[in-house]
Amino acid sequence: MCLWLVKPSDNRKGWGVLTAALVLSGCAGTLLAQGAFSAHAEGTEYSAASLMPAPPRHPAGHEAAHRPQPTPTPEEAPHDEADALQPDWFGGEPWWKWNHMTGNWGGVRDRLEEKGILIESSFTWEWSSVWGGGVRRKASDRNLFDVIVGVDLERLVGWRGAEVYADFYTTEASGGSVDAGDFQNISNIDTGDDRTQLGELWFQQRLLGDRLRVKFGKIDANSEFAFSEAGVDFLNASAGVSPTVYGMPTYPDPATGVVVFVSPAEWLNLGVGLFDGATEDGFRTGGRGPATFFSDKDSSSWFLIAEVGVSWNASREPGTGLGRGRFAIGAHRHTADLETFDGNTADGVNGVYAVCEQQVWRNATSEEDADNGLWLVGQVGSCERRVSDVEAHYALGLVLRGTFSGRERDVAGVYVSLADMSDASGSPYQKDETAIELMYKAQITPWLSVTPDLQVIFNPSGDADISTAVVGGVRIVLTF
Repeated sequence: MCLWLVKPSDNRKGWGVLTAALVLSGCAGTLLAQGAFSAHAEGTEYSAASLMPAPPRHPAGHEAAHRPQPTPTPEEAPHDEADALQPDWFGGEPWWKWNHMTGNWGGVRDRLEEKGILIESSFTWEWSSVWGGGVRRKASDRNLFDVIVGVDLERLVGWRGAEVYADFYTTEASGGSVDAGDFQNISNIDTGDDRTQLGELWFQQRLLGDRLRVKFGKIDANSEFAFSEAGVDFLNASAGVSPTVYGMPTYPDPATGVVVFVSPAEWLNLGVGLFDGATEDGFRTGGRGPATFFSDKDSSSWFLIAEVGVSWNASREPGTGLGRGRFAIGAHRHTADLETFDGNTADGVNGVYAVCEQQVWRNATSEEDADNGLWLVGQVGSCERRVSDVEAHYALGLVLRGTFSGRERDVAGVYVSLADMSDASGSPYQKDETAIELMYKAQITPWLSVTPDLQVIFNPSGDADISTAVVGGVRIVLTF
């Protein structure tokens, strides 16, 4: 689907990436052909939307709790009187057991959620230090304060399948990749400069028994396309989206757009998106409304993307090997007039990508811990080297959810990402950049996590004059 967007002759690495994607696709197809997929395993119903957790809505990595699933699990059902016996409030559960730092607001959270209103907020603080190599050996920090409001209009006013979502955030940034000198960005909350903006504001409608989903408004495209859910706890930005997806309107610059997804079967998702491409014309869409969405004197550029995804459940029994999995392949195009490395002008730029994630070992004692175990994540991407800084991307990650007995909410992982920098005529890049990340996310309480992190970047920004950067850091997330 939509592979016509790619011009293989413009990118000699494109065929290699497509081959890798087809190999991944073949593995997924084999599992499906062998009957590995079961949409109703052990009597539990799973919709296409609930086979994999919803993608994160912002880089701090929180799940999209506001996004209602067509088939709610018992944990997502409205609270009953039994829930009120142990409220997250003074006089109830101990503070360190509350789901939120500010508690249940005396039951107000539950009452709002029953009406379809969900409010989430968090504060993420991150510190990093270049211990060796890079541009300069320096310590710095950055932070993100985020407020999310989701409204299920079916619960609130009876409008079936409709919801509204808003995401406001403010950031303070310093150092980070500026000191390390890397291209892929050691921090996925780094905005380069301070930002305060309404990042997202959209309306979504589900139709035809939830098989059709239409969304329009200001949208983070990476929440719908090219995301890796299993790798959400890594700090390196490439783990969230391949750097070959040129001009994607994502954090910190989401953009006005329209997204349509259809699910002909519970295991199959087909999606397309059309977004304002004004960021590549010099307009920061993150802080703007729809002013540049329609072609005008300021910008007439668009970002188009299409994706085909399949999901499966190989097994739902602990210790039985393969668990849930997902494979997605997509193509994208940015229509802006872009300067090529040799000084000419390109009429847009095209690319492809693929993402595969598989739970290779399950270590769960209950459905609540269904995601615990070892996950394998793979990414490949390709874009035209005459325009894109990264002409090909290859990445592999291992993620362990539930690390030790009593640490079922902790996450450990290793991620390796190779950015094949453009070698087109006129390109300034001399080498390819490789980033290796080791992280351990300790869930201290349900509302507090601490993630020590170590990254080693070989050939930062493909510059032979910048030595291998060793960066240590820590991320702390408070959920209010």
